Amino acid sequence: EKYSALAVETSFLHDLQDAPNQVPMKVVEGGGVGVGGPSEAGLTDVVWVLNNTFRLFVYNIAPIPQDFRSGLSSSDPPPVTAFSLFLNNLPPIAECKVAQVSAGSACTAIVDPSLFDADSFDPDGGPVELSIEPATAFGLGVTDVQLTVADNFSSSMCSTQVTVVDNTAPVITAPANVSVSSCAASATVNVGKATATDNCASTPSVTGKITVKNGADLPQPIDVTSGQANLGPGTYGVLWTASDGVNTSMAIQVVTVTTSIEANGSFVLDDRAQFTKASGGFATVFNAGAQQTSIGNDAHSGPVFSVGPITVNHRAHVDGDLTSAQAVSAVSDAVISGTIHPFSAVALPGLPSLPAFPAPTSGNLTVNSGVFAPHAGASYGTVILNSGAEMDLGAGDYFFVSLTINSAVKLRATASTRLFVQNQLIERSSFTTTSGAPQPIYLGYGGDNMTLEAAFTGTFLAPNADITLGTGSATTFAGSFFARGIEVRSGSTLVCG
Repeated sequence: EKYSALAVETSFLHDLQDAPNQVPMKVVEGGGVGVGGPSEAGLTDVVWVLNNTFRLFVYNIAPIPQDFRSGLSSSDPPPVTAFSLFLNNLPPIAECKVAQVSAGSACTAIVDPSLFDADSFDPDGGPVELSIEPATAFGLGVTDVQLTVADNFSSSMCSTQVTVVDNTAPVITAPANVSVSSCAASATVNVGKATATDNCASTPSVTGKITVKNGADLPQPIDVTSGQANLGPGTYGVLWTASDGVNTSMAIQVVTVTTSIEANGSFVLDDRAQFTKASGGFATVFNAGAQQTSIGNDAHSGPVFSVGPITVNHRAHVDGDLTSAQAVSAVSDAVISGTIHPFSAVALPGLPSLPAFPAPTSGNLTVNSGVFAPHAGASYGTVILNSGAEMDLGAGDYFFVSLTINSAVKLRATASTRLFVQNQLIERSSFTTTSGAPQPIYLGYGGDNMTLEAAFTGTFLAPNADITLGTGSATTFAGSFFARGIEVRSGSTLVCG
C-alpha cells in the first residue's frame, strides 16, 4: 500500500536497479509528516531506493512529481527517521511478440510459450514462468494467443498471435521403371501413376509429364493421362509432381520403349513378303542403320522408320508414313497411306547385346539318331544333329560353338529355354513343345551371315549378322528379331509380337 501511494512506475525502478555503482539514490523530496513520525528539525522528507536490493527508505509518502529526477544526489545520506521496506511483491512485466511456426506431421504445431516472449521480466529480479492460452496444438492459419508471465506471487498477461504455415512438401513415390517393346511407330504405354502423401492435404494432386527423350529435353512435354502415354521407341524421363497447394515435390521415372523387330544395317522385304503384327494389321519397319530399307514388289508393311534411304517398289503397300534420315523414293503404283518425310531426324534404340560365351566344357558331337539332352549351363563345341535325331532342351541357358540342325530333327524346348551359338548356326527344323506345338525360345547368334530355313517363333538376336528369313517358300517367322541386316524372303511372313 505504501508503494502504490508513491505511484512509482515499475519500469523506472527497474532502471534504478541497473544504475551505475549500485549506490543509494534519492528519488524525491517533499514536506510533511513522515511515516516514522514527524521529521526531525531541519530534515526533509525523502524517498530513497537502494537499487541492488530494491529496498526503499521512505517517509511522508506523497505522489512523485513528473520532474522527480531533478535535484537528486546519490551522495545524500538517508534521513534519520527513514522507514525501510523490501519491494519484493512487484508483478512481473509481460512483453509479447508474434510467432510463426511450421506445421508438423499432423498438420498442427505445438508451440513453446517462450516463442511468444519478448524479454518479459520480474522487477523483483526473480524467475518467471511462461504459459499460453489456449495450451493446445494450433492448426493452420492465425490464432490469437494470451501469454501469461508469473512469479511466485502474481502474474501479468499480454496478447499476441501465432501463424502456423505448411512448409512440408508431399512425399511422392514414382512408379517403377517400365520397359516395353512395340511393333508400332507409337503405342499406348502403361507407365503407371505416382502416389503421394502429405501432412496437410489428404489427397495431394499428382501430375506426370514426359519431359526427356533419349537424354534431350522435349520441346513440348507429353502428358501422362490415366497412367498412360502414347510413345514411340526411345528412353523417356517422366517427371512426376505432387502438390498440396503450397509445396511441391518431384520424382523421376524412366520408361524405355524398344522395338520388337529392328535392323542395324539394312531391312529388306522381298517381293510378296508380308510384315504383320500378331495383334492384327501391319508392323512398323525399324532400321537404325545407314543401308537401304526396301519394300519389294507387292510386299506389304506398316510405317517405315529408317536412318538409311527408303525404296518402295511396284504395287507395294505401306500402311503409314515413310520417314528417313536420307532420301525416300517410291514408284508411282506403290500405295502409301501416310506421308513421306525424307531427310528427317530418326533416332532408334540400339540392338540388345549377347552374353559372353564361355569356353566349351564339352567336346564335339554328331547325333544321327536317339535323344541328345544337353545340360543347362553347359557349353559344347561343334554339335551336328542329323535327320532322325532328337534334342531335349529344358529351362535354362545352353551354349554351343557351332550348331547344325538338319531337317527332320525333333527339337523339344520350353518357354524358358535360351540357346546361344557362337560361330556357326544352321537351322532347318523348328522348335516344338513335347506335344509338337510350336515352342517360342530365345536364340542368340554371335556369328556372321546365316539363314533361318525353318519356321521360327520366339526371340532371335544376331547383332553381327545379316539374317535371311526363309528360302523363298511361304514360311512364317514370329516374335522379336534383331540383326545387323534383316531380309524376309519372297512369299514369307514376318510377324511382330
